[in-house]
Order: sequence, then C-alpha cells, then structure tokens
Amino acid sequence: MANFINNPSQQNYYFRKSIAYTEDHIVVKKLFLYNVAAELQQQEVLAYFGSFGRVLRLQLFTSQAHRKQQPQPHELCRKTKTGYVYFSNPRDAATALRKSLHMINGRRLSVQANDSWHQPDAYGGQPEEPAAAGAVGGASDILKLNDHCLEHIIRQLTLPDRIHFARSCTRFRSVYQQVSPALHRSISFDVFDAMTVWDMRDFFVLSGRHVQRIEGIIPPGRCQRLCEFFGLHCVNLRSMRVTASKLTVRNMHKIFARLEQLEELQLRACALNNSSLLALKHLSQLKWLDLSDNHQLTGVNMNCLPASIEQLSLTSCNGLQSKYLPRICKALTRLRELNLKAVYTITTGFQLMVSGKCCPALEEITLSSGPANEYEHIAKLPALKKLILYSYEQGTVLRPELLTWLVEHKAQQLLHFEARGQNSINAEMLAQIGQLQALRTLCLPHNNAVGDRELESFRLLQLEQINLKYWPNLSNAAVLRLVLACPKLRELHLEECPRLTEKLLHDIIFKLRLQLRDKTNQRRLPIRMHVYGSKISEFSLQHADVAAKDIVDACLTPPSSSDLCLVRMSNLLEFDFYSDDYDSFGSEDEVDPDHDRYMVNEGFLSDEEYDYHQMVFNDDDLFELNMENVAELLNNWNANANVNRNANLNPNPNSNPNMNMNANRNMNWNG
Repeated sequence: MANFINNPSQQNYYFRKSIAYTEDHIVVKKLFLYNVAAELQQQEVLAYFGSFGRVLRLQLFTSQAHRKQQPQPHELCRKTKTGYVYFSNPRDAATALRKSLHMINGRRLSVQANDSWHQPDAYGGQPEEPAAAGAVGGASDILKLNDHCLEHIIRQLTLPDRIHFARSCTRFRSVYQQVSPALHRSISFDVFDAMTVWDMRDFFVLSGRHVQRIEGIIPPGRCQRLCEFFGLHCVNLRSMRVTASKLTVRNMHKIFARLEQLEELQLRACALNNSSLLALKHLSQLKWLDLSDNHQLTGVNMNCLPASIEQLSLTSCNGLQSKYLPRICKALTRLRELNLKAVYTITTGFQLMVSGKCCPALEEITLSSGPANEYEHIAKLPALKKLILYSYEQGTVLRPELLTWLVEHKAQQLLHFEARGQNSINAEMLAQIGQLQALRTLCLPHNNAVGDRELESFRLLQLEQINLKYWPNLSNAAVLRLVLACPKLRELHLEECPRLTEKLLHDIIFKLRLQLRDKTNQRRLPIRMHVYGSKISEFSLQHADVAAKDIVDACLTPPSSSDLCLVRMSNLLEFDFYSDDYDSFGSEDEVDPDHDRYMVNEGFLSDEEYDYHQMVFNDDDLFELNMENVAELLNNWNANANVNRNANLNPNPNSNPNMNMNANRNMNWNG
C-alpha cells in the first residue's frame, strides 16, 4: 500500500515497496539538499550520503538566508548551501528520504525529493518520437490521425490530460501548441487544484504566454509554486481577478514582476499589507484596480500605485486612514471612479480632498454614510457626475448639507444619484433632489416616509431611469404624475410597491398615446416598468393594450440583490482549512534553523503560514435578506409568544386543568 507524505514544502511523494515516488509517480533517485551549513565541505557531505548507498553525483551551491528581524546594527546573515545528490539505487534514495534528521559533524541539513522533471527517469529514458510505421510492432493508431483530428481530441481532454498529451512526443506537443492560444486565453485558478507541480510547470511553459485572463481562488497548497510559474510565463496577461487567496509580499513580487501588460486587477480579501502594494508600482498599463476587503491597508504606499489607474475600489478596507486619502487622489491624476463603500474611517478626508484640489478628474464616487464621515464635502468635487451613498442603519437620513451643496454646485452637472438605505431621505430632501435638473438616473429604494403629496411637485426634465423599489405608500396616481412630469423617463423600477394595480398601466398607455397623437412625446418607447410584488399579475399583462408592449413593457422579474439589505456571510461562517495544506516553516519573523532563502525563492518553501480566518467573502457571496420582512416576522413572533404566555399564566378557571397543565408544559418546553 502506498504511503503518502504531505511534507512542509508541499512536495508530495509517497513510498511503495521501499521505493519513493513523486506525485507524478516518477521514481525518486535525486534528492534536493538545503540548509547545508557553509562550513561543510562537499567531500564530507558525499561521505555522509555514501553511507546510504552508491552516489553517482553530488553538487553543492552557495546561497544566503537573510533573516528579517528588528533592524539592529549587529544583524547577521547566515550563510548556507544548497545542492542535490543523485543515487544509483532508488532504494538508497528512499532510505535517505525517510530519515527525518540529517546531521553531519554536528550540523543539521534538510533533504527533499527533487521535482519530478529533475528525476533521471522523468521521461522514461525512451526516444523522443514513437515508433515509426513499419517498425517492429507498427505505429499506434492515434499516430495515423492528421493534426486536425488530434486538435479535436485535445479539446475534449481535461487540462492535466492535455499536458500529458503534449508531453508524449514532439508531434503531439506541436499540435498542442497550435490549439493552445484558442483554448487557454481565459482560465480559472481552480483547474490547478488537481494538478501536480510538474503539470502546472509544463502548462505555464507551453501556454503561459497565451493566457490573457485568469480568475478565481489560488489553491493554497499550490500557491508558492503557482505564483513562481505564473509570474514568469504569463507575460501577456490583461486581466487578473483573485479572491480570498492569501498573498505574501514575496509572492506579490513574483507574480507581478513581468506583468507589464496588465490592465485589470482584482485582489479581493488577499490579506495584503502596505508593503504588498509596492509590487504594483511598475504596471504602467493598469487602469482598473480592486483592493476590497484587505483590512491591513491603511493608505501608506497607495500613492505609489501606477498613475494610469482610472478606477479604484477600496470597499471594506476598514484600516484606511483619512489623512492618506488626499495623497492617494493627488498621485492618481487619472482617477475617475473611487469606491469607498463600507469604509467608515474617512472623517476629514473628503474635506482635505476638496481643499487640496487633489482629484480633478474624479467623476464617480461610492461611499457609506458613517456617523463620523464628513462626506457632504464631495458635493464640491469639480468633476463629480455620479454619486452613490449607502446607509445600512435604518432611519438614518443623509446629511442635509450634502443636498444643499449639490443643488448649489452640481445642479447642472450631476447625472446619477443613489441613496440606498431605509428612509435615507425625507420630504424636504426629495424636493431638493427635484432641483438637480441634469439627473439621468435616480435610485431611492426603501422608503415609507415619503408619500404622494411629496411627489406632486417632483419634475426632472432629463430623468431617464428611476428606482423606487420598496415604497409601500406609492400609489397609481403618484406614478402617473411622475411619468408625465418627466418627459424623458423610460425605465421605472417599482418592485414591491403593493398599492400599484393594473389601472396604472392602462392610464400610462392612454396618456402616452395622446402625446403620440399630438406629437409631443419626447421619450423613447416603450417604457420599461418593473412591477414585481405589486397587484399587477401575469393575467393583467395579457390584456391587448399591455401585451402589445409598444407603449409599456411591464416585467414581473424579481428585484436584484443590490436593493436588499445584505448580511455578509463572513459574519456567519469562518474559513477553516486543514493545517496540512499549508507550510509549517512559519513566518519570516520566526527563528527557524531549517530556513533557507534560496529554497523560498525557488518555490520549495512557503514564507508564511496561511490563516484564512481573517478572510471575507465578496459581494457575490452575500446572504440576501429583506430586513423589512424579517422585522415583521420577528414582531409577529414576539406578539404571539406574549399572547401564549399570558394565556398560560392566567388560565380560565372553568377550563380543564389537564389542558392548563399541558399548556404550561408546552410553554416551558418551547421556552
């Protein structure tokens, strides 16, 4: 039975019948030596391993392991050597590999099975090409197929099998390289989870230059070697999206050292720190950068990011400090879009941005209205055209200065305004929004504080799209007046507005047909109306006037999650991985006698332990709850519980005592 060893360096191998095999089932004859003390001579090491069996070759190389500790004048560098030993008999190599502790003249060294492709029997010792036709045994049937047929076969194979196919012979490799640009333009990190290190290496060597887009979660057990191969060969990458993958500073430099064509980059929940950002400063083509959910980022070194960045997302970067925000915006001169959603530490930063004239090109900004955030100053940004405000605390209205300054400074410039939160605006604020005459898009979901009377004077001549989801008091008359008062309005989101009926559709159709007859219509038809959750049913949509969809196109599709109150799954669940999946050599700050910098740089060792308990999910993994419905259910449950409790505490004296005893028993059980 095979005995698999999952050792700290992530180099999987196993023993079978006293012989060691790599994870690719290659016989191990060649061992890698590291942390060899500089004082040891090659003859001493050769004599030691000669005690296990005949050694065909042994070679040592000099390297240095720099221990990064507290900066002190007497800081020392420990010199070590690395190398390899090649045994004649694989059983001798297995014996040396099984031994957990190797000591030579009181000096400890570490031994590891070398990679599969470095083993002498990696390619079987057979000729490069298969037997030709007419030779003894004849040619294989697959060799009789033309290249076009072989391409179709490759397309049906899994990625590891494609690599094995290309490894078979020169002709198969040539066919693989012909079809690879079409097959591997876009890939996911998930495919590498089931691949061996040799397979990963050959994929990146053969196809790395064809990869233009990659996304997913980097397999934690393969992270070190994967970063090495990926950064070395994927030089034409345009887009990279990584989520919940812990990336150390060293791995960041390995990945991005040669990715000079990168245009889009997402590193969400990757446990980045301020030093990690320095690995990105040379990416001169980078335009879109998402660093969300990296809580260790404070803003330091963000001014070193490429000046080419046009869109920057720092969602849930709760460590961001207010004083660094102006410096970031001043360095990113082309920044057009900034996302600071769920960042509540920006106090005076917005005021400093405006007073320092740090963001001349910033057009779109997304933020959360925290109690300490003085976000009203963003109304004075010179190029502001789109503003999105989130407020998850029920009943918290926007700062009144914000809308006052928007009317004063941006009435003819602001095109898009969203206030997402329960009752985040009141009647007075709605009247101020009505003065933003340049608005094309307006989103005000979740509001029961504004009624029909407040909408009577609402008139926006340029408005094209409006979102009034979850307005329980919205009536047919109010919507009809809104449609007529906004001559360019052509899309309405009215989901979960229970007072709306079929009559609204017929009234709008009638009024707009009059406009068409009088040639006063200014909007593009049909008007798109989303009415899920209203009294309008599928049967109502079958009416001839409505079914024509020439004036009104009504839709009963459920609303999107963006307008629901959201609860992050990270607050409900925790990541938990087996400790065997990670390197046990510890972080750089630990003193480890087996640590060798050369091994880390070559990808054999991990530089930090992986801890995913701090990871968070992204917005695509949010658990959606309608908080209004949840609150209603809780209130009903509490009311029923109180009624039952009172009934049990004050039983009817004329009732059956057995029934009262059963009721009390049930109350205690449920309690």
